[in-house]
Amino acid sequence: MMMMRILGVVLASWGAVAMSQGEERPFMGVKGAPLSVQEADALGIPGGGRVDYVIPDCGAAAAGLRRGDILVEAMGKPILGFYDMVLLVRGQKIGDEVKMTVLRAGERKELTVTLRSYRDWNMMKGTPAPPIRVDEWVGDAQDLAALKGKVVVLVFWSIKSETWKLLEPDFQALAKDLEGKIQVVGIHVANDRFEEQTPDAVKAVLKEKPFGGPVGLASGLPFRNPSEGRGNPLIQTDYRFDQLPAIVVVDAEGKIAFKSSGADLYVSDVRKAVTDIVGK
Repeated sequence: MMMMRILGVVLASWGAVAMSQGEERPFMGVKGAPLSVQEADALGIPGGGRVDYVIPDCGAAAAGLRRGDILVEAMGKPILGFYDMVLLVRGQKIGDEVKMTVLRAGERKELTVTLRSYRDWNMMKGTPAPPIRVDEWVGDAQDLAALKGKVVVLVFWSIKSETWKLLEPDFQALAKDLEGKIQVVGIHVANDRFEEQTPDAVKAVLKEKPFGGPVGLASGLPFRNPSEGRGNPLIQTDYRFDQLPAIVVVDAEGKIAFKSSGADLYVSDVRKAVTDIVGK
């Protein structure tokens, strides 16, 4: 069967930004927005970029940047809006150090961020697979630690974006061909904003079209303190993808052997990654 390309769906309403999984570019690891005129006036500055989220395990987090910091200067240049910071980082190289000034609780602080590779941060190959964190299971509950010794294929999808439809027929054929050699686990990534993605709605879809394995229902997978808000569940997932569908292959040692999502996802690549581990 000719393997068709699984097209990525960018969930613009969630603020997801499409990026090539293999893209080699400098990466700081923050999300934010420009200050309003009123906010800048209250702080007595001409402008700035507010940090809304610091992505774990990235240069910004290592440098001590925090949610709520106000970016006011970087590399001797004023930051009048968050996009100024984006443009500055784009002009640097992986490994470069970016010296910046932030306002934190009214005090100016000097920080140095070492820019890392987006590809290296994103791919996660060879790193231990994070635990699966979901709200409830349709089928038997799955614990990656308990599945150690088996090859696990994690499929992240959403009925809202209808990406589950894009996993057919190629992925189903792969799962059937390797039945008994792999454990397929589905993770439905929902956003509380969409009523269409309630647990009952997902269960209705699965009843009509069985997945072929257990499915975990995840409403947000927040990294940060829940009291600070859920934010974007795709960006915040432990598996670091910003498009659906996404597939992660975990080897028998519990380490990530393959990961791809969105426009970069080919079932033929998944098949190769799995057969390299379990044999044909």
